[in-house]
Amino acid sequence: MTPLLFIKHKSFNARTVDNDLIILSEKYNVKLYNSKIGRGIFYFTGFVIDFLYLLFNLYRFKVVFIWFADYHSFFPCLFSKILNKKCFVCLGGYDTHWIVPDKAITIKEKIRKYCVIKSIQLASVVFPVSNWLSTFITHLKEKDKIQVAYCCVNPDAMEASKEIDKENLILTVGGGGILYEAKRKKLDFFIEVGNYFNQNFPDYKAKFILIGHEPGSETYNYFNKLIKDDNIRILPHINDTRELRIFFRKSKVYCQFSEYEAFGIAIIEAMLNEAIPIVYDGGAMPEVINNTGIIITHYHIEETALIIKKILDNGFESLKSGVKKRVLQNFTVNKRKEILFKYL
Repeated sequence: MTPLLFIKHKSFNARTVDNDLIILSEKYNVKLYNSKIGRGIFYFTGFVIDFLYLLFNLYRFKVVFIWFADYHSFFPCLFSKILNKKCFVCLGGYDTHWIVPDKAITIKEKIRKYCVIKSIQLASVVFPVSNWLSTFITHLKEKDKIQVAYCCVNPDAMEASKEIDKENLILTVGGGGILYEAKRKKLDFFIEVGNYFNQNFPDYKAKFILIGHEPGSETYNYFNKLIKDDNIRILPHINDTRELRIFFRKSKVYCQFSEYEAFGIAIIEAMLNEAIPIVYDGGAMPEVINNTGIIITHYHIEETALIIKKILDNGFESLKSGVKKRVLQNFTVNKRKEILFKYL
């Protein structure tokens, strides 16, 4: 099998990576390398460690596959170009949406922006995860070297049994455990909607569950103070997909109120389990749900609560079959596999 070097940053551990490792392992002998670039002294030592690894090992691989354009992608893209290796970069959001158009001021910001832009330019092909995201790089790359490759879900792994009954459960997942990221995802708004809903419609006994934050952490403590009802809970990050998919299956409503998302993989995992999505009109989220969910254009607590009430009253029953169908037609592992293998 052809040797392939799969590069990601050590801190990036997500189902998107797991899915691609499974896909690529079907046709390639995959070696996973975690970039060591970090903060403080690890910023410089990480660059050195990555440089030395590539210097003594890259020649053994015919294909290089990288998740995110950032500090860690520059040397692999540069060395691949010099050695005439095929190099592919997945663009996932922050790299393309923020860093590329950002006005870098500090030296570190300028270095980071340079690494991102040069990685995009040097790569054989780049794979942005949505059409919305691709619009930020059209001035940097030839059109035929930009291919949208949506994030994907494995139906066999993420679809729970239909024997599990739906509940008056409203769910949101994510935040990365980091406070500023959780604020960007508007988890405070999710909690405020839950407070309002249960105060005004107590007969529904609706459960608002937020998954992704450890008790005692700064983020948990910040949001926990906002909760005014016992039916609103913050749960830790769930690694076990068998457990996570049960929450998706029980949910009647999935909320993603982020200011923007480059894609939003939890949205399609919820849709696969026939939860109706409510998303904010930011980034690629409207593109992901298309006409199979509800889009809010402003953060209005009462209006959003009334949308949830209507869903719980079976007011959007026609969307239920559409949400799952959209995932199966557009966002499966097989769909992503077709695109990746076509270019690799």
